[in-house]
Amino acid sequence: MGRPGNSQMALHRTGKPIEDAFIESCKVLLRDGFLNETLFSSLSHARLAFLDWRSDYNSDS
Repeated sequence: MGRPGNSQMALHRTGKPIEDAFIESCKVLLRDGFLNETLFSSLSHARLAFLDWRSDYNSDS
């Protein structure tokens, strides 16, 4: 540990999906439920589509 007043953040190792199953689950839902189903014409279209998807996803869960 460090000296008093110094704080250190503990991070999980990247590349280890088993260590953060919640994040991996979210990435799968985003990829399968949104990215694979939507064809975007622009970045602004992608942003708006994501806001709609997120709102719909959060209201159904």
